[in-house]
Parts: sequence; structure tokens; C-alpha cells
Amino acid sequence: MAGATIAWMAGKGPALRLAWPFILIISAIHAGLQFVIMYWEPVLSTFLAATVALVALYPLSRWSRYREPAQDVSERPAMKEETETAEEEEEQAPTMSLSWALLPYAVLTAVAVFTLAVPPVEAALDRIQFGFPFPEVGTGYEVATEAEQPYSAIAPFTHPGFSLIVAVLVTWIVFRAKGYFAARAKQDGQQPVWSSLASDATPASVAILSFLVLAGVMEHSGQTDVLAQGIERISPPLLYAFAANLIGLVGAFMTSSNTASNVLFGQLQQGVATGTGLSESAVIGAQSAGGAIGNAIAPANIVLGTGTAGIVGQEGAVLRKTLRWTLAAAGVIGLLTLLFV
Repeated sequence: MAGATIAWMAGKGPALRLAWPFILIISAIHAGLQFVIMYWEPVLSTFLAATVALVALYPLSRWSRYREPAQDVSERPAMKEETETAEEEEEQAPTMSLSWALLPYAVLTAVAVFTLAVPPVEAALDRIQFGFPFPEVGTGYEVATEAEQPYSAIAPFTHPGFSLIVAVLVTWIVFRAKGYFAARAKQDGQQPVWSSLASDATPASVAILSFLVLAGVMEHSGQTDVLAQGIERISPPLLYAFAANLIGLVGAFMTSSNTASNVLFGQLQQGVATGTGLSESAVIGAQSAGGAIGNAIAPANIVLGTGTAGIVGQEGAVLRKTLRWTLAAAGVIGLLTLLFV
């Protein structure tokens, strides 16, 4: 659905007729590999499928069908026909080659596969865990959370964050040694990497931490259970199954993050599914799918896209073009959820 939507926006019918083999191949790689790999290693299923699809872009770009720009695509609804400046900006030479730019992804792939996909290594690293003890807590409405020792223990060396940290450190050391950071700063006048990291990562980190705390408080205080019970009493099960992905979509629209949407509403969706007798996996899958497509209409993401494309001020136009496609995708996901439950 995403590939077909992009092709339609790029050139309507002619673009869709040109792109359909490409869309089917990439979609088959994404979905097929994820479906196979998740039975072997769920944590790596989406990552490896997306990596293989990314590699497949190169041979597909050499296909005669896509080697040259399309000639019969005249109407381009989502493309800017003319540049805003009279003179084209002079293209600057890249500070590194493509192979060096792919270094962090190669390191990330190698570390993730080694730590998560090699059983003896994974078993050894999983033995190292830590977590903090938490006492039993209760509310005036007799909602109790049992004491745990430890609470939500973490195995740091098999946690996805470990692979990211190793990839970041290796990349930082290599790029610094080769002078890429200094060359880029000299070329673009950018601020140092650490201050860039702080300014770029702080807003997202504060938001994610806040949602995690909010979700934890709501769960342990019983608020999530109360909301789930209320929805369970007033909503017919099949109607709720159809609308489950819309809750995820609204969450992503509010927070501009599928992760935050799942943190906010994942427990709620699971509680309603349990109370109504629906398949928990289907309902939670609908929640995550809704959050994923909701990113297309999230205000923060639209602003980011218009800034990248150089069309700041056109956010309303972008939302009008994407909203109907997003709602159509939500309708399809709702019907698929009904089929699964």
C-alpha cells in the first residue's frame, strides 16, 4: 500500500504502471523475509528484511525499466515542477564515499547478528542481567502490583541498544580518525558532533521518557485497566477489532512516534482484547500497524518532510494529500484485523 501510494503521488496511473514490478519485489522482500525470520529471531526480523531490501535497490536501479527517467509521466501531484531560485546551487563534493557512509549499518548488522543469532553467544550474554528491586505498591481502590526482585531485568549485551552503542562508537572513532567530521563541519559550518547530538536527541528523548513514565504510572495505578474495562463494556468486540488500528493511528498523530503510540496504548489494547475475548496478537498487531501508518500524518513528521523537501509552509497541502490515503490504509487494516479475529 505504501509503495503504490508513493507511485501514485509521483505520477498517478503512468507512474503506478511503471513501478508495480518494483513495488511487488520490494514488498515481497520486506514481508516475506520478516515472516520467515521472525520464527528464528523476532528482534532481527524487520531489520534484516529492510537491510536486504535496501541492498536490492541497486540491482533494481540497473534494470533497463528504471535506468532512465520516466518519459510518459506528465502529471506529478506531489512533485515540485519548478525550483524557487533562478540559479541552481552548486553541488558540493561529498565528504566520504558511499562505502564509508554505509559503515555504521554494516557494523550494526554484524554486531546484532553475532549477539542475537548465534545461540551459544546469545545464551552466554543473556546470563548477564541486572535490575532494581521494587516493593509491592497498591492504591486506595485495591489495585496492587506485586513486589519484584528484580523488576524488568535487562540483559545489556543482548539488548538492541548494545548493537547501536557499538555501531556508534566504532563509526565515531573511524570517522574522526579519517577527518570526516572536520571536513563536514568545514564544508557546511555545522556545530560539533556532541552539541549536534544534544540538540537533536534531547527533544525526542525527553518525549519518549515522559511517555514511558506516563504509561508506567497509568498501568500500576490501575488507570489502564479502568479505561480497558470501560471500552470493553460499551464497544461490540468486532467493532473494536476494526477500530483498534485507529487508536494506534491517533496515538502516532498525537506523538509523531509509533513507539510512543505503542507505549501509551499497548497495554490498553491488550486489556480490551483480553476482556472481550479477541485475539491479543491481532489487536496489538493492529495497534502497531495503525501507529506506523499514522506517522504519515503526524504534524512533526510533516514539518520534517517539508523542511527536507524545501517546501516549508505547505504542511496543510501535504496533510490533505496524505490523510485520505492514510484513512484508506486504516480501513484495509481494520478489515484484515476482523479476518484474523
